[in-house]
Amino acid sequence: MKTIELKIICREVIDAFPDKVNEYRAGKKSLLGFFCGEGMKRSRGAADPKELTTILKEMLNEKSEPMKKSDFFS
Repeated sequence: MKTIELKIICREVIDAFPDKVNEYRAGKKSLLGFFCGEGMKRSRGAADPKELTTILKEMLNEKSEPMKKSDFFS
């Protein structure tokens, strides 16, 4: 799976669970597994879990700003 596809999936997961995102950002880091599981479901198991986790961590730790084109095309 391409990185762009993983970023889209990660954004969908984060947008779908705003309450869980707030909990994660408040310190409940164990929710990372929940987000990874949701990402794997959406990719139907095709995502590389390590890359998915890395992208999710980056997105979950950033400020709540909409994605920019540069997030996809670096």
